[in-house]
Amino acid sequence: MIDAIGYDTVHPDDRRDDDEAQRETRRLMQGQPVEPAKFFHNHVAHLADHESEMKTPEFESLPGQVKVAFYAHVISHYDWTNLPLAMGLRSQFGLSDLPIASPPPPPSPPAGPGAPAPPTAPGAPAPAPSGPPLAASPQMPAIPQA
Repeated sequence: MIDAIGYDTVHPDDRRDDDEAQRETRRLMQGQPVEPAKFFHNHVAHLADHESEMKTPEFESLPGQVKVAFYAHVISHYDWTNLPLAMGLRSQFGLSDLPIASPPPPPSPPAGPGAPAPPTAPGAPAPAPSGPPLAASPQMPAIPQA
């Protein structure tokens, strides 16, 4: 970050994120285990550092299993930032069994009165109507209840 005078300053938290990403990259390059991305990581900083390393001749010369572990870790950061991309990368690198690092989205809120019913699975019986029976009107005959 550049301050008002033009000096390059780095906020301590930014430096901490960069340092952590660099430590992870070093461990990955040495074939050491690294935990999947966590919710509190600065995923942009981590991805920038990890992906920069992936463009080096040193990365290209790594054994296949070390590269796969590296890919898996990078994908775990994409789980938090771009899940469709993460799923595509799993497929591309044969890692479809890799657990997703981010939590699933919260469930939909319950439908209130007048809201459309949730869709049913193909072949599933339609949900039973709820509420009082519909009264007949001059324009519409009464609807029998099941």
